[in-house]
Amino acid sequence: MIKKYGFVFVSDLSYEAQMRLLNIRNKESVRKWMFSDHIIGKDEHIKWIERLKTGDRQRTFALVEDGDRAFCEPIGFASVNNIDAKHKKASWAFYLDEDFQGLGLGAVIEFNIINYCFDDLGLDKLNCEVIEGNTATLKLHSKFLFQNEGFIRENIIKEGKRLGVYLLGITRNEWRAARAEIERKYGALFSKYQLSFPD
Repeated sequence: MIKKYGFVFVSDLSYEAQMRLLNIRNKESVRKWMFSDHIIGKDEHIKWIERLKTGDRQRTFALVEDGDRAFCEPIGFASVNNIDAKHKKASWAFYLDEDFQGLGLGAVIEFNIINYCFDDLGLDKLNCEVIEGNTATLKLHSKFLFQNEGFIRENIIKEGKRLGVYLLGITRNEWRAARAEIERKYGALFSKYQLSFPD
């Protein structure tokens, strides 16, 4: 049975669904690998959502089970940010509720986001940053051809410790050259899920 999920713009969610997304953002398993890891208050969360409605340099999606998407229970979110139309580049990140981790859904999200950035947004370069110690995410990104482009030593403070940040990137040409092989390699996994983006 194919499991259907959809991305919906966070700003299009119902108020109740937006508050459920706040619960995900505040879970320890999510905050652990975010750059800003404090407990987010409701007012701060609402202001963040309001900022998402303005400008064209960011696309932030909630991941929901298919159905009446605006009112569905979010199970994660993904953000394409720092979109630079002149240089055709952006950065991205995603987070899943801990109950949905380890199911292969992260790989499906990564594959679809990369396609979205290169095919729909017309980007030539996609970047991401990974905090030192987050080996699972580094491993996932490497499976989808992200290259290690640098390491910034002791760049952030988390729980009183200074940690470095890995800089990763992939180009449109690299992705196009290897996408068919990626689809073949992970076809069995991809066939279990269907993921769509808003119109």
